[in-house]
Amino acid sequence: AVLSNHGAAPETIRPENMQCLTVTILRGKDGYGFTICSDSPVRVQAVDPGGPADQAGLQQLDTLLQLNGQPVEQWKCVDLAHAIR
Repeated sequence: AVLSNHGAAPETIRPENMQCLTVTILRGKDGYGFTICSDSPVRVQAVDPGGPADQAGLQQLDTLLQLNGQPVEQWKCVDLAHAIR
């Protein structure tokens, strides 16, 4: 699950403006097509245009809430990166 502020202007990014989306990202030949940053919560740093994450609807600055149904809101970036690999 991902907490998303798709299309929101930076000054309007507040919890009440967020929407929760579940995305499924299938691994491509070069990986999943996104990078993550920050701890508790982990956020999407960048999304490769046309890659699996982009095709699934993931966007820069989205917050990662779950990985395979497991809550990851309080995880460190490095731990989540290892779990994704």
